[in-house]
Amino acid sequence: MLGYSNYEGIRLGAGLFTNDRLTKKMTIGGYFGYGFKDKAWKYGGELDVKLWPKKGVGLNVSLTHDISQAGSMAIGTNEKLGSNQDLYRFYTTLYDQDINWKASLRFRVKGVKAKITGKLQRLTPLYNYQFEQIMGENTVLATSEFYYSLIGAELCYSPFSKVMYNGSRLVDISSKYPVFNLSFQQTVPYITTNEFQRLLS
Repeated sequence: MLGYSNYEGIRLGAGLFTNDRLTKKMTIGGYFGYGFKDKAWKYGGELDVKLWPKKGVGLNVSLTHDISQAGSMAIGTNEKLGSNQDLYRFYTTLYDQDINWKASLRFRVKGVKAKITGKLQRLTPLYNYQFEQIMGENTVLATSEFYYSLIGAELCYSPFSKVMYNGSRLVDISSKYPVFNLSFQQTVPYITTNEFQRLLS
């Protein structure tokens, strides 16, 4: 509902997602937000399908048109209020406009949660920054937009943790042991720039 950063100033927003009362097989929804300092709208939406709920197998597809911290990468899902990332968001002024399509497949193997992700993304720095790309022997293209695609994998290992099925999804029961997160991403050749631009515009 309410957020603040040096770049956006005060940010107001809201989101709406379906719950298990509508259907236990999938969740669909989206969000929007507006920053009063940068005077820009942000929005996103996603569809999550539970293919095999009792085994933690599911598919997620999403589209977001938002901003992200320059050079940031999220690893794991256990970020807590008051962490270093919260402080960084509060003070930093370096943000990119971030438009991306993402699809991920998740599953469990005993004590390991795994997720495989594919993503198409366009980043536009919201600060003075350009990238020079050599197009030919005597041609250099200066641009501030970055188009790329990547595949990635995330692993979360929680030794000796217990899992409970609540009728629609698996729920992790807290454990006294540490939780280990590993993330790997690799860029891959993508479709032509013009086709990519039409997809993300």
